[in-house]
Amino acid sequence: MRRLAVTLGIVAPLSILFYLAVRLLAEGLPGAQYWLTITLCGPFCAAMAAYVFDGFRTGQLPLWRADIVRADEPIRYWAWMLWFGSLTMALLGLLLYAIGNLAPIVSP
Repeated sequence: MRRLAVTLGIVAPLSILFYLAVRLLAEGLPGAQYWLTITLCGPFCAAMAAYVFDGFRTGQLPLWRADIVRADEPIRYWAWMLWFGSLTMALLGLLLYAIGNLAPIVSP
């Protein structure tokens, strides 16, 4: 219970501050939703792409506490690679959409 209280004490104020920052940003900046999309999805998309490429390169996919090895469990390995690859493509599509919609706002 103590750990939960400490976590709540850290997360609650930071969440409120993050909400207020996003609200101020969205009210005062045209195209703020696109900047926010790029800021939040960009690093996650890069991390997912690195994860997928590393899985292709090594033939191992670290998942939870065990690795899925392509030679030992090919169906499970390719199912997870398909999942993570489609997630990476969806994030990339979202980023390209945000960048495409932000371009007319930024350049006059």
